[in-house]
Amino acid sequence: MVAIPGVSAHAPDLTFDVEHFKYNITTDSHTNPANETLTTNGNWYAKNNGKSITQMKHYKTSACLTCELYKNAPKIQKADLLNAPSTPI
Repeated sequence: MVAIPGVSAHAPDLTFDVEHFKYNITTDSHTNPANETLTTNGNWYAKNNGKSITQMKHYKTSACLTCELYKNAPKIQKADLLNAPSTPI
């Protein structure tokens, strides 16, 4: 039996929780629930949570700035991005 950890934090709009993003291994990109593609610059970042360090990539899209869902979600910050683990989700 393997324990699968839950999401440690949720997006302000649960529609945009990481579980709703689709990973494309060929292009190393994610597609969000609004069908927008988030890409990475390919750099790896170390995320320190106090107990361990996890290697992550940041995935971004400029589409958030013109998205109606984004405009209607005041808690979302313009700098929001997807921190994805080093393995596909």
